[in-house]
Amino acid sequence: MGSNLFAPCQLKNKTGVGFLCLKKELCMDDEQKKIMDEVTHKMQELNEMDSLEQFLKDNVNEFVFMDKHYRVRKPNPIEKEAANKERMKKYFIMLKDPAYMFRKQLISLYLTKNVDIEALEQDTKNSFAIEQNLLKRLALTENPSDINLLETEIESCRQKQQNLFIEKEELLKYCIEKQLDDFLKFYLIFQVLEIETSGQWTRVYKTYEEFMASPDEMLQAKAAQVFAVLIYHDSL
Repeated sequence: MGSNLFAPCQLKNKTGVGFLCLKKELCMDDEQKKIMDEVTHKMQELNEMDSLEQFLKDNVNEFVFMDKHYRVRKPNPIEKEAANKERMKKYFIMLKDPAYMFRKQLISLYLTKNVDIEALEQDTKNSFAIEQNLLKRLALTENPSDINLLETEIESCRQKQQNLFIEKEELLKYCIEKQLDDFLKFYLIFQVLEIETSGQWTRVYKTYEEFMASPDEMLQAKAAQVFAVLIYHDSL
């Protein structure tokens, strides 16, 4: 599968994991933004799992929600092409709007407010390096008290990395790149979320606009979690 399409869903490091509102995000309200947060959270959980096969059957995951049967499947080539075309349209719209900024522009703007994104990234790398060293020491340690101490320090490093990742994601969520990533994820979920009616599977939403306007936040959040499993599994 093309890495350009699903790279946004991949984890940043072993632990996986805004406050500057330049403009309202791609017609997403607060509830819909929570859905994308659910995706990120689910990806973090999945990174700790030994196997994902329990979630998958023929690249499809079925589930019951409010006594109705739904499924999320992997998008086919036609759907992926359609999603990429829509993302391209969104990109050109944002490119013409001066209210939107690229990641590098936003990072530079933050520096004028004494917020250093690159420093956050370096702190994350440093913490990860410390964690790797602690893991090596843990593998060679037999003393129970030392083991407990090392495990506590490792957990502290992972928590720090997660906090730094979340902080950076929050700061950069309004950049053009992140907005396009979120748009793509939403569009793909719209395409692959289906409901069973009289033994037949059909899309839950007829149009993307209907999907975005839907009040079914909990259903969409569940679909986003399942979709994250499918995409993560495909990236392995």
